Amino acid sequence: MQKSLIKIILTSVTLISLLSCQPASVSYIDPNKTNKTQSAQENACTIKRVSGTEVRITCPDGTSEVVKDGVNGVDGINGTNGTNGVNGADGINGTNGTNGANGADGKGVEVIDPCGAESQIGFDEILLRLPDRTIIAYFKFDSYEHLTRLVPGHSYVTTDDTKCEFKIDEDGTIYDARGGKY
Repeated sequence: MQKSLIKIILTSVTLISLLSCQPASVSYIDPNKTNKTQSAQENACTIKRVSGTEVRITCPDGTSEVVKDGVNGVDGINGTNGTNGVNGADGINGTNGTNGANGADGKGVEVIDPCGAESQIGFDEILLRLPDRTIIAYFKFDSYEHLTRLVPGHSYVTTDDTKCEFKIDEDGTIYDARGGKY
């Protein structure tokens, strides 16, 4: 009966304490201040630590109970990772590498005027021979300009008033009407 009474008292004290937000009428005996209560209220139960894990609750009616400390619960699951921090500053630049070897000399585009200077009516046609021996005809009159690839192995006549005849052989060599070679 006495143990039940202590449990009822503890439950009542806890409920009163929670509901009223007032201190319960339970006093605590500091082990460093033995036999002295920190609360001088009459009819209050006292709590005294009797070991590292146990306390004794003693009430004025002579009842007492030893209560063991609870144990830690199981650790919860880990939370999610936080957001990544900002990127750090760029490191210092490395040293330059060594220069590469010089490349082969390039071959320029040849400009050929198989019929000489510009015609009397103000326009002229010229030929461009590319490094791969491709022949391109270039024609300009006022603001008009035209480019045309000429096929090797054929004869051609300019459209300017010189009416110059020339021939292109298979290797891209150009011959004028008099046999001159470009």
